Amino acid sequence: MRELEGKVVIVTGGGKARSIGYGVARALARHGASLAVTGPSKGKLTAAKELEGEFGVKVLPLKVEHPDEKSTVEALAQVVERLGRVDALVNCALVAKNGTPLARVKSSELSTALEYGPVAVQAWMKAAYPHLRDAKGSVVNFLPASEGHASTGVLSAAGAAVAALSTVAAKEWAAEGITVNMVRVLARTAQLERLEQEFPADYEAALASVPTGRFSEVEDEVGETCAYLLGSAARNVTGQTIALDGGFRLGA
Repeated sequence: MRELEGKVVIVTGGGKARSIGYGVARALARHGASLAVTGPSKGKLTAAKELEGEFGVKVLPLKVEHPDEKSTVEALAQVVERLGRVDALVNCALVAKNGTPLARVKSSELSTALEYGPVAVQAWMKAAYPHLRDAKGSVVNFLPASEGHASTGVLSAAGAAVAALSTVAAKEWAAEGITVNMVRVLARTAQLERLEQEFPADYEAALASVPTGRFSEVEDEVGETCAYLLGSAARNVTGQTIALDGGFRLGA
């Protein structure tokens, strides 16, 4: 069943193959959604464009190097012009340097994480808001699974800010029929696969921290969760966080 047939969904950070955003884009396309997929370069959007032929949906690749208020408004205008409407927004992009103890974090690193994390998320939500209101649409914002752990200060700060913005938006927009939810993910991406091949001991250590003993599958689990949150069965679900982390935050 193509639950999302006729809907137009913006997926930020969805152009790179084997990334979380790309897996989400694949799942949504499989459910019939037309997509506007953003990325910092045309080269990273090639894989997303191929979804058009594979699933018989429209795919608009959007090069957005710097997702500030001006560029998101311009991008939204292109989406509406080319695809006709906006029904949902899925913010997958979260850029932050990880693995640095808090005492060694540079202010520039924190500024970058906030700029490409919560500032970008707010810009996309603000630009999409009028269209989401008209469509009684949905927003899904991604959060890092490792938030609050040692040496994740920059990523944790960005993630916490995204969570706060999402919660406020869920409260403010509920009466207008817009749902806003969060997904916290620890998934098997290309980055984790490289870690497994190049540093197997580190990979096994990371896997040992997951109580279920496995990482979530990007398309079939993460992407399908997003499809549910954008579909009719989740119309009364808002302000919630779904953790697809194998119990990572519970501790191994």
